[in-house]
Amino acid sequence: MSIENCTADKIAALVAENAELRRELADAERRVLFSQSQGQPLGEYLASPYSDPDPAVRAQRYYYAVAGVAELYRRDPHVYHFSPIVHSHPIVQYLPALRDLPWVEMDLPVLRCCRGLTILKIDGWDRSGGITREIAEAEKCGIPVNELTL
Repeated sequence: MSIENCTADKIAALVAENAELRRELADAERRVLFSQSQGQPLGEYLASPYSDPDPAVRAQRYYYAVAGVAELYRRDPHVYHFSPIVHSHPIVQYLPALRDLPWVEMDLPVLRCCRGLTILKIDGWDRSGGITREIAEAEKCGIPVNELTL
């Protein structure tokens, strides 16, 4: 079957059924992002819990995420490491209306371009719906999942 004759739904179904194709697509996405990042490989995507009704808990989780990213840079300073929490928490402080955006949906394409997913094992990581989605996406794309304890 020629890809030109496939609908988007058919292509999505083919990808969903074929783990090798998912890995190849994830590799292609990483190569594209790599070429757009002036030759700098993407490093780890740091997943950490964030959501909580208490702003003090969210702030504490942000600082843990900063420490987690710093540790990733200590281990490998020559690549770009990404933390959605480190990126978005300061933005939400200035634009509170953005707090309820579906951040994980915006972050998953970045995850697909990283060489690994690192789970920051702080309080709440095992109950986080976002981390659950990120792990599932990493496994679907053949991206290694690691853990980090501070």
